[in-house]
Amino acid sequence: MFGNKARKIKQQAKTIDRMWLANLQQTEILKATLEREERLLDELARLKGELRNGNN
Repeated sequence: MFGNKARKIKQQAKTIDRMWLANLQQTEILKATLEREERLLDELARLKGELRNGNN
């Protein structure tokens, strides 16, 4: 009985580790996407400013 509980706990720990790693990877992807979107918004604001000023 104790062996079964230990195996179950070990399996659950392994699952949690995999989930944690997947979450970390998703977080890194989201951070990179957000940074890219921020750069695009900055570029868009710059281009709008150029259009308002008549600078092409």
